Amino acid sequence: MDQSSNQPVEIDIKDLFCYVLKKSLVIIIVAVVCAAAGIGYAWFKNRSAGDTIVTNVLNLDERLPGETDDEYSARSTKVNQARSVMQSIESLSNQVEVRNRYLSESILMQVDPANVAESNAQVVISLTGNQPGGSLEAVFAAYKYDILHGSYLDEASEAFGYSRYTIGELITVDESFDEVSILEDNQILVMNIKVVGLDTEFTFALTDFILTEIDNVSADICDSVANHTVSLAGRQNELTADTNVRTSQYDTVNYLNNLQVQINNENNILDNLAKQLGISDRSAFYDPSSVDTGSSSLKSIAQFGAIGLIVGAFLIIAFYALIYMFGHKMVSQNQFFSMFSGIKKIGVCKPSGNKSAFVSLLDRLTEDDNKLTQANSDSIISANVRNLTLDKAKILITGTVANDEVKKKIKDLKLSGDVRLNVFENPDILRDVSSYDGIVIVEQRGESEKKRVREQIELLNNSGKTIIGAIIV
Repeated sequence: MDQSSNQPVEIDIKDLFCYVLKKSLVIIIVAVVCAAAGIGYAWFKNRSAGDTIVTNVLNLDERLPGETDDEYSARSTKVNQARSVMQSIESLSNQVEVRNRYLSESILMQVDPANVAESNAQVVISLTGNQPGGSLEAVFAAYKYDILHGSYLDEASEAFGYSRYTIGELITVDESFDEVSILEDNQILVMNIKVVGLDTEFTFALTDFILTEIDNVSADICDSVANHTVSLAGRQNELTADTNVRTSQYDTVNYLNNLQVQINNENNILDNLAKQLGISDRSAFYDPSSVDTGSSSLKSIAQFGAIGLIVGAFLIIAFYALIYMFGHKMVSQNQFFSMFSGIKKIGVCKPSGNKSAFVSLLDRLTEDDNKLTQANSDSIISANVRNLTLDKAKILITGTVANDEVKKKIKDLKLSGDVRLNVFENPDILRDVSSYDGIVIVEQRGESEKKRVREQIELLNNSGKTIIGAIIV
């Protein structure tokens, strides 16, 4: 049976992760060195710009150290663009302030569109005698202007406690002409007046103000525009849904939202300009004295240091990951038995040498170590070898590493059998292997080469003798 396994090797992520973590000290050192290199690069880069620093990059009256004509021109363009954007933001902000104040003061914006208090009045305007064409329309226009803008609104404002503008927007005036004359020389127009508000008591009172104003100005309009008569045809009060109110409210809020979107877009432009000029953020445009290239330099140095730290750590971690996957030496017992899944695990010796508690914990996670004492661990491996070789009279103990550490560990395990290491340096082992009843392989983590181990197993398999299993030291 081919016990070397030519199947693709699956990488144990936990084993790989623990192997990389064992190199934490080296990773930290390399990352710190790369961070220092990044800081040094940034420092010399900023130093090369000159020791004399112009503190305000927005000051177009002075050039920055080492600044060329093209660089100065580009900076001037960005600064002037920023100033233009700031003016636009100020204008938009003023409009937002006005709109917010309007929303808080306007009665129309506070009315429930589904429950509007509404008062209506119909006033008949009648021209008598032979009047020039367009006289009726002129009379209506005079009344409409006075109703919407007349001085009576000041009295209404004082009476109701609202501004005249707030009251004026509650009033609408339209007309309906009677195409059929009652008398041959008469012209008649019905003027429709509508007042909306929060309650009908208010709208009724405001309508009274309007009707009184019509009576007060009718004589003046007769003298200045055309002779006519006015009469009240009817009045109504009700609570009703009003789509016009809903539309007005929606348009006002939508316009305010559009203003805010424009401000946000302008602020984004300002942020980008600040970044291009090396300024921390757009707030520095509003306080030019705070724009210090020194702070910008410190930020640049910190950024390069952070980049160096991250890049250094990434590269060294990638380096050790590649060593684990493609390195020529075995680094863990898990890696050995993953590559040679056909080889039985006889035992794994505790790692030698002094180790930190952190590394010992990682070794236990990957089963390269256990909580047993050295003596108990060795005794269990020795007993396992004896149990596996009870029916075999002659055992060959071999491996690709023949250093003193491996020889001492085999001696400590008190294995019964012929210890003959490294078939590549002692080819006689292969000639004599047919005389053995079984083979035990001993390999060392960090020393045994993957290629040599594979070749050794293939050579031993060619003898037809059973490879009982492997011990990892």
